[in-house]
Amino acid sequence: MHYKSIINNLKHRLIFAFISALVFKFTVDVILGLIYRNHNVIDSFLSYITAIIVSIIVYQGFYNINLALDKKTNWIDNTKKRFLQQLSIHLLFVIVIVYLIPFIVAYFVLENTFYIIHIELINISALMFFTLTYNFIELGFFLLKNWRFSLAELERFKIENAEFKFETLRNQVNPHFLFNSLNTLSSLVHQNPDTASKYIRKLSTVYRYVLEQKEKELIKLKTELEFIKAYIYLYELRFANMLTFEIDIADKLNDSFIAPMTIQMLIENAIKHNIVSKKKQLVIKISSTGEYLIVTNNLQKKQKKEYSSELGLNNIKSRYAFVADKKMIIEETEERFTVKIPVIYQEYNKKRTM
Repeated sequence: MHYKSIINNLKHRLIFAFISALVFKFTVDVILGLIYRNHNVIDSFLSYITAIIVSIIVYQGFYNINLALDKKTNWIDNTKKRFLQQLSIHLLFVIVIVYLIPFIVAYFVLENTFYIIHIELINISALMFFTLTYNFIELGFFLLKNWRFSLAELERFKIENAEFKFETLRNQVNPHFLFNSLNTLSSLVHQNPDTASKYIRKLSTVYRYVLEQKEKELIKLKTELEFIKAYIYLYELRFANMLTFEIDIADKLNDSFIAPMTIQMLIENAIKHNIVSKKKQLVIKISSTGEYLIVTNNLQKKQKKEYSSELGLNNIKSRYAFVADKKMIIEETEERFTVKIPVIYQEYNKKRTM
């Protein structure tokens, strides 16, 4: 989200300047009218015109100050710091432009030495009050826009999460997967009953995991890896001597978190888009660094591309943009395709759920 000041538009600046000048001048006149009975509450027309012109100059100054601050401290990265910086500079600018410079000119150039202290204090207080009011309005607009943006992002995440779950279930429980699994099982039943029995247990583990975890946002990595080992076993039997898996994940990451079935989706993606044969073995490596879980495969793309909904990688990317503080990284070279998934530690997960 990129936030633009409410006075970025020239029309808005002129409206703010006009309203502020009238309200400011009238307020000061009312206060002075209560103090001095002979003070005219509705002062001369010329004084109101002067107030409007000065107000336009002030808001133009605010606009230029805001542009300069946007380059150093924007509202989104550090709202508190930006608000305090903007408020301080605006107050200083208003006092210098509207009060201090006219005072210096009147006192030293025009030699007007007659000043009533409490009237000057009223003017300064009114200036500071209206500057504070403008900055709080600016803060309010930013918070409102940020809140609305967060609601929109949450809704977008819900939609993409539903699409992700649908894509995952489609990949897992689709007729092709089940058909291939049953074919493999059928041949094993006669050739090797013990292996067939183990195969049934692994297949059961895969489907049970899908049903149990599909509604969860995050799970522990060690739980996902137990599922992945069962899932890999099914593919290793199906693609004997054609598909190799390497898992090298640090034990310290076992208690970190991952979105359910993320690794499975990446494995499915690699097998779907690459040649898998005895002459061209597909090697899928699952490894880790301190900050990322890495899934890499050697690149040997099929000449005839299979249909792809393109939901898989995009939805994983969107999910991690929502649940992690780092972005998912996709890298492709002539030899390798790599996806780096941010490691989500327990501390960060707790922070999100507080």
